[in-house]
Amino acid sequence: GDSRGDERGRHIIRLPHVSYEAMATVLHFVYTGKARVSPQNAMELLAISNMMQLCKLKDHCERVISSCLNISEVCFLWEEAIRHNASSLSHECWEYIVAHADAVLSSGAYPSDASRPADENETTGVCVLSRESVLELVRCDHLNVSDELSVFEAVVRWGRHQVRLAQAAAASSAAAAAAA
Repeated sequence: GDSRGDERGRHIIRLPHVSYEAMATVLHFVYTGKARVSPQNAMELLAISNMMQLCKLKDHCERVISSCLNISEVCFLWEEAIRHNASSLSHECWEYIVAHADAVLSSGAYPSDASRPADENETTGVCVLSRESVLELVRCDHLNVSDELSVFEAVVRWGRHQVRLAQAAAASSAAAAAAA
């Protein structure tokens, strides 16, 4: 956050990535010990409660998110759980991924690379995972998969996505350098 004094000597804290609604919910929780956490606001509240070390609110957010795990979002939620030190949610996501590995690994996939639009931005399934998470998946001996080919194909999709991200970042940097 950003803290500056105003003309009256008061300090103003700016949290640019926090919505008004989420902050109002957090303040309500701080004063009453109660919060309305829904699947729609749980991830934002999880991030804020982690930042502000509000353990009870964070635990509640983890439970709400865990109750809504699904094939298309579980990889994203696993990464967010890791990022926000949400160990219970991280564990639930991991267990879900292991149990539904065939479906999770094929989430966001197309029948063949030729049928996938070249500019498609893959934001589901394994493509959102970090390198460390992909390695954890590959090392797991208990994935519920029909065969190892689905794991291999998912890793190839992830790798191709990483190449596209690197190319886009390089093009953006080159354009910024040319404009300067």
